[in-house]
Amino acid sequence: MESSRVVSPGEIYWGEDTNAKGSEQKGHRLWLVMSRRILNGNNTIVVVPLTTSRLEKATKHPDFCIRLPAGEIIVNLGASPSKDCVALCHQVRVIDKSRLDQQYGKLSSAIPAVQLGLSFVFNL
Repeated sequence: MESSRVVSPGEIYWGEDTNAKGSEQKGHRLWLVMSRRILNGNNTIVVVPLTTSRLEKATKHPDFCIRLPAGEIIVNLGASPSKDCVALCHQVRVIDKSRLDQQYGKLSSAIPAVQLGLSFVFNL
């Protein structure tokens, strides 16, 4: 992705993180952009990784693993249908926009739930 492109909070992108260690989320996955639009004009953005395979995390840790129903995700034309997923707020990170591939879609209205999950993680 071109680093000068401005992305918006709530947008979801495919991206790669091959430098992850241990329990960090790694590999080709969906990333939810959470940083403010005014900050996203820079090269780095704040993202929360999404998982579609570990949905039980939302039941075990509902304060910081936020379940996002498929109906809350508006997928881009041509993308695979959305599935329920979990935003792993405890895995929040700053990444360079060059790690992002194509945009998958965006959240319709569930971003406040993820913001609450981040508030829990940062004790705000």
